Amino acid sequence: MCHKHQIMLDSIIKVKDKVEFLLSSKPIFRDDDNKLIAKIWHSETQSKSLIEFLIEFGDHKLSSPEAIRRARQKLQEDNPQLRGKLYSKRHKNAAKTKSNIFII
Repeated sequence: MCHKHQIMLDSIIKVKDKVEFLLSSKPIFRDDDNKLIAKIWHSETQSKSLIEFLIEFGDHKLSSPEAIRRARQKLQEDNPQLRGKLYSKRHKNAAKTKSNIFII
């Protein structure tokens, strides 16, 4: 990510706004929650080592992975232009899974 985008991401405070910025500017994050979470954590952490990072994470100083995932999910639900290539596939699989659950 270019320096200009990194500065912009660093200045955004709300998780939803960070997620929206990344989904809009970098399509690679639309289909991969792990990459999205890692990028947001990278922008939030001051850690120089894994131990420091884990302490920050354990002290709830980083956005929760669930909050990031939910923000991505809601933004993609409401904004088709933010959906990735796997969006429709995920929803077809979800419908199939729901019908299989009702059978059981």
